[in-house]
Amino acid sequence: MNVNKLSDAIGHIDERFIASAMNRRANKKRRRFAAANFLILVLVAGFNMTTLFRCGSSDKKGDDGAMILNVIEYNGAYYEQVDMNDTYLLDMYNLPYEITSEMVGKNLGSGKNAVGEKYGNIYVYAPYSKITTKDGRTCRSVYVSEENGEYSFLLFCNIVSFDSNTHMEFTELMSFFGIDEAEDIESMTIGDEKYISPEDISCLYDIFTSSLSMGSDDFSSINDVGTDEFAHMEVLDMRIVSKEGVVINNMMYYSGINYIRWADNYFRLEEGL
Repeated sequence: MNVNKLSDAIGHIDERFIASAMNRRANKKRRRFAAANFLILVLVAGFNMTTLFRCGSSDKKGDDGAMILNVIEYNGAYYEQVDMNDTYLLDMYNLPYEITSEMVGKNLGSGKNAVGEKYGNIYVYAPYSKITTKDGRTCRSVYVSEENGEYSFLLFCNIVSFDSNTHMEFTELMSFFGIDEAEDIESMTIGDEKYISPEDISCLYDIFTSSLSMGSDDFSSINDVGTDEFAHMEVLDMRIVSKEGVVINNMMYYSGINYIRWADNYFRLEEGL
């Protein structure tokens, strides 16, 4: 699938991000990026199919090497169903290679599969069940799914968008991972720089949480960078790990325009990183 076809399939996703992702895949010598770091939710209306594309290496690929993965809808959000043989991805999220019975918590009901049909059973991931925000919301970044006796992990991708300008505040997205404040964070990595000191983490957290949140329409209306220029713009992968070991991977920083893209949201920073 080329850039144009993928952009058409996505609809409201800015085509410049698609071009940028493809450019990054074609320039592996310049930067090796994590397979889990670019998530695009694709709604293919003609087939009523929900598919997740993640740029990286996989046995399941589109024509341009984009990974074609299963996505499950549950409780107003989309989750990627993990191939339990993908040890690289499991390592990226600090998750075990095997799901044992003590890891399977409360049954939460069923989700919806790619064609909107009832899908299996979804359970709390027991090791994360005690991770809560100050207002009592439990960590929602990882669930356990079961179908036909087979267990796998579900990883949070983004919320269900009701229109092309749907967006969330940075702090609201952090709550999915059980993070309330800078003190909940163990490390932040931006590109090749890893920050572990409380002072650095607090400074970065303040920059992120004071950013202006916007959806795709607003982002496109105020940014006139051309597709080609955008495709060659420096992109830094970002990773956040909480003190509880919960990992956020699917974040990217576009230094040329000083934006963070995360979970189909755009955050304009007041100062550069």
